[in-house]
Order: sequence, then structure tokens, then C-alpha cells
Amino acid sequence: MLSLCNIYLPNNQFSQELNNCLTEKSELTTLIVGGDWNCTLSKNDKIGGKPWKASNYKNLVLTTMDILDLMDIQRERHPKLRKCSYESKALKVKSRIDFFFGRQKLDTIRQKE
Repeated sequence: MLSLCNIYLPNNQFSQELNNCLTEKSELTTLIVGGDWNCTLSKNDKIGGKPWKASNYKNLVLTTMDILDLMDIQRERHPKLRKCSYESKALKVKSRIDFFFGRQKLDTIRQKE
């Protein structure tokens, strides 16, 4: 069974609710969570604008990934790729705020096939 979750995270409160919901479903071994997370996870996810810095919100997303054993599928497969999903010409910034996270076990299952 494959479980898909499509999200749009507008703020930290919703992120905590998502964490709680996904943690309750942590027995799901084939989970993919994707969508607009409204944050960058590393300096590789941002080009231009003010210098990148870590935020509490980013840390909450990374904590969720750790608890649920999720990996950033694109970053895992293409560690040096710098594609962006958001651009502000006025602020002269591009960033990758859309992510697909998959269970680490999904990659292991696929490799065994």
C-alpha cells in the first residue's frame, strides 16, 4: 500500500498539526509527502536575496523528516542540482520551497527489486 500526502504549509501551527497527523500514521511504510512547504531546507535551496539562515520552521520540517524517516527525494538523487520552484523578481531571489519526501525504506525496497 502506498500513502500519498499533498500539502500546503502556510504557517508553523499547521506544520505542528501535520506532524501530529503523520506521526499517528507512522506505521505506514510507503509514505510520500509532497507539496509547498514554504521554507528552504538548506542554503542550496536559495539563490540571491538576503543570505540564507536556518529558521525554527525549517527545523520543525527537518524534525518531522527525522521522526518519520523521510528523505528529500530530489536532494538524495541529485545532491548538487539547484532548481527553484519560487521566484521573486522584485526581491531578486529564487528558492526551492516545494519538496517531495519519501520514506527511506521506499528507496531500499526499490533497490531490491
